[in-house]
Amino acid sequence: MGAIKLVWGNVSALLGQVLGVWNAPPWLRWSTQRTRQVTSASGAALKRHPRLSAALAAGVVAVGVAGYHGHAWWKARPKPVEVSLAVNGPAITDFANGGLPQGVVVSFNESVAPLSAVGKAVEAGISVTPPVAGSWKWLDDRRLAFEPKSDWPVGVDFKATMARELFAPQMRLATYDFAFSSAPFAAKVRKAEFYQDPVNPAVKKGVFELNFSHPVSPPELEKRIELRLADQAEGVLGVGRETTAFTISYDKLKLNAYVHSAQLAVPKEATQLTMAVDKGVVAQLGGKGSGHKLSQSITVPGQYGLGINDVNALVVTNERFEPEHVLVINTSQLVHERELAKNVSAWVLPLKNPSQKPEEQGEEPYPWSDPKEITDKLLAVSTQLVLTPVPSERDHTQTHSFKLRADVGRIVYVQIEPKFKSFGGYLMRDRAQRFVTMPPYPPELRILSEGALLPM
Repeated sequence: MGAIKLVWGNVSALLGQVLGVWNAPPWLRWSTQRTRQVTSASGAALKRHPRLSAALAAGVVAVGVAGYHGHAWWKARPKPVEVSLAVNGPAITDFANGGLPQGVVVSFNESVAPLSAVGKAVEAGISVTPPVAGSWKWLDDRRLAFEPKSDWPVGVDFKATMARELFAPQMRLATYDFAFSSAPFAAKVRKAEFYQDPVNPAVKKGVFELNFSHPVSPPELEKRIELRLADQAEGVLGVGRETTAFTISYDKLKLNAYVHSAQLAVPKEATQLTMAVDKGVVAQLGGKGSGHKLSQSITVPGQYGLGINDVNALVVTNERFEPEHVLVINTSQLVHERELAKNVSAWVLPLKNPSQKPEEQGEEPYPWSDPKEITDKLLAVSTQLVLTPVPSERDHTQTHSFKLRADVGRIVYVQIEPKFKSFGGYLMRDRAQRFVTMPPYPPELRILSEGALLPM
């Protein structure tokens, strides 16, 4: 023990030389001294009065036990059931079908209405901000409904407060306030197309159809519409900006607007006609306007706006209820059926590619698909088909059909020369080339004499 004290003394002396000696401040020395005095006095008092000390200790324990059990009782006590609610509506009025303004229904998850109030109007106890004319009624013991006298204002947020006296006295709601909103005004572009008059092909224009959630205010709409072709001048700071003139019409209820551009000339190359509707368009009832800008573009065909959209081989049933192959050609513009018939040709291509050695090809037929492989030499060894036009209801059409005969599975090369014009005067720029595979005939059953069946 002496050795330990000696070592500790040496270490303390060394630390004192390095770190210096620290002396406690007067307040800390005084606090330590008073604590020792109080502890010493308390200990002496407890020794002089053992019964009092035991009673104090027992009291402290009793208070602790009582506090614990009181907290447990408070947590376990029955709590009042709070009823929740949900608000439905109001839905937007069905203007197109002459609908009436839609109401608001407040639904509760418990039976809350006094039995004497079920099915009756509510005269007082509900306030709505901003005020709106109408009447409240208990539909049943869980549903409270509001029916407006007139159509809702557009895009308004409402807050409602219900009095406690409105409900059965034993019921308690989680909240007596709720909120709902009327439908906002909305606008959209329903349809956009390039239109060519079917009688007078010189009449070409863009047509845009706008749809609105509420009857629109025409003056507010028309001052926000602009039509522009892609090649029209932008101008500088709005000066010299070119636009395309338009006319506009509406349906009876002002729920739809139809924007027609002025007559358009045929440009040399295809271009875009864009309709823009600035935000802020409002309903006839007023309220907050549309919150975003609308924009829609259509393609205005150029001089070479005639093209071949699709070429297919189909199986159809003829007037004798027999299946046969038909070649169907769809054009991008109206074309006279005789003009197309004079410029379309078809060949059944060989099963093997004559430009390749037989050992280089597999057993399967050659997969013709590249127009660069079609040469005069190849067509000379191919079988040209006879195409018989199928008359359509109109002379000018976009769908042209031709009967042809070719074996199922064979690849047919179709060639359309650009030597004709469409109804509107458009031209094809290049020769069109397509490959089609002859489809199989669908299976069917035929009834023969005496009820026998012949599968085909």
